[in-house]
Amino acid sequence: MRSTIVVAITLSFSGATSAAPCEMVDDPAGYRYVECDPEKINAAKGAAKAAAKANEGKPTPKAGWQESPEEFAARMAVENAKTEEERAAARTRADTVRRGEDRKRAKAEKERAASVANAEAEFRQAAKAGQLGAWRYMIDEEKMGGGSVKFATTQSKNEVSFRFPYQGRQRATLQLRAHPRFGRDVILSIEKGQMLCEYDGCSVTVRFGDGKPQRFRAARSADQSSNVLFIRDHDRFAASLKRVELLMIEARIYQEGNEIFEFDAAGLKWPFSDR
Repeated sequence: MRSTIVVAITLSFSGATSAAPCEMVDDPAGYRYVECDPEKINAAKGAAKAAAKANEGKPTPKAGWQESPEEFAARMAVENAKTEEERAAARTRADTVRRGEDRKRAKAEKERAASVANAEAEFRQAAKAGQLGAWRYMIDEEKMGGGSVKFATTQSKNEVSFRFPYQGRQRATLQLRAHPRFGRDVILSIEKGQMLCEYDGCSVTVRFGDGKPQRFRAARSADQSSNVLFIRDHDRFAASLKRVELLMIEARIYQEGNEIFEFDAAGLKWPFSDR
């Protein structure tokens, strides 16, 4: 996603300051940087489109690099230099800044990779144990050979009882799923009964710990089962869930109105998100 920003550039030859519209652009190698020259912005967009077309319409995979404010300032100093001597000094400074920022990025990526590896190792240990606290963990091989499917599942602390024909005490089930083909999902289900949701989607109210209630979009399952809801925005949901010990989800139930399901969320081990 490109963002448009406004940067004030001082024109040293006149002493005047003007605002130029700048954009974050992608080059064909997948790097992102800020550009303020309209011609260069258009050229970068054209090159990115050509690269995507050559890649059968798919965007070029990002190399994980994005220009920092320090690099932007150093690059602007090069472009605004008035003499060759000033430009050479600015280029030297820009190269030094780039090397420093590259070291920071490499360190951050190494730390992120180590954190992900440790978290996944913890999850696999949890899956071997099967049950840790309120959470049950499982790893299952995807039947089409695409990899492994990971699950973290828990049942609600409270029981509910609906009217005929769904009478009888029951609990709700909350499941987090990471699938190699279908992505990451948050799935809320009940044993019997109907959770109301239109064909174009619905919403549920979620409260993480003592936080304010939040609305999450939801949808029925692909087979339109009325006792299952897929809650959207897995990464936001999972990131918030890992920080709290109590989770409450309010959903609309046929003939019953709104029902609140409470879950013990403490100790969740779930590294499969981008947050």
